[in-house]
Amino acid sequence: MAINRVHKKYIMHERENVLSSVGFPKDLYERRGYQLSGGEQQRAALARLLATNPALLILDEPFSAQDVESQLKLVNLFKKLNLEFKLTMICISHDLRILRNLANRVIILKDGEVVESGETIEVFNNPQKDYTRFLLSAEALDLSYSELKKQKQL
Repeated sequence: MAINRVHKKYIMHERENVLSSVGFPKDLYERRGYQLSGGEQQRAALARLLATNPALLILDEPFSAQDVESQLKLVNLFKKLNLEFKLTMICISHDLRILRNLANRVIILKDGEVVESGETIEVFNNPQKDYTRFLLSAEALDLSYSELKKQKQL
């Protein structure tokens, strides 16, 4: 019986650690998924992933449909989790501004092929390929990915 209590205490402690690490408020612990906002649901899903102690986390467009403030909070959260959980993260994103602030290394793809790769600062400050320069110029014009695709087709 005592072993069960210790085990349950450990589980509750770990649950609290993981939920607090993603900024999930304690007063929401007992709510159902449909009772949470989109951002709260995202944090709960991230906590579930972290509870499995992954070595790798793949983030596929995690910043889409997020306002600027939420994007900044997510970038800071991912940086914190990277350090705290020693996670390797692969972030797939069309938003170069976010990658500038998040990634140590980048890989630029075009039509499924690697165009350029390296340390983020080096690739963005000294692009070697025309396509990378094109993407960076589109970023400077503040074009969305869909606008960029339209311009590319012209």
